[in-house]
Amino acid sequence: MKRPLLQVADPLGRLRELHAARDPLYTETAHDVVDTGRPSVSMLVNIVVMQLELAGIVPTGSGSSGGPQG
Repeated sequence: MKRPLLQVADPLGRLRELHAARDPLYTETAHDVVDTGRPSVSMLVNIVVMQLELAGIVPTGSGSSGGPQG
């Protein structure tokens, strides 16, 4: 699939421009922001679930155990 906005001479530069323009709006309108850094997937899932619990969106104690799903 081709990305029309990236059909330019410098796609990485275009991505940087888009990020610079859009990130402030995304940050301003976000209910929660999770800094992903480089945690494992299970750690990231736990962080998101904790945020949902704190917001009252999911019941407390429904977090992932970090183990494989079957």
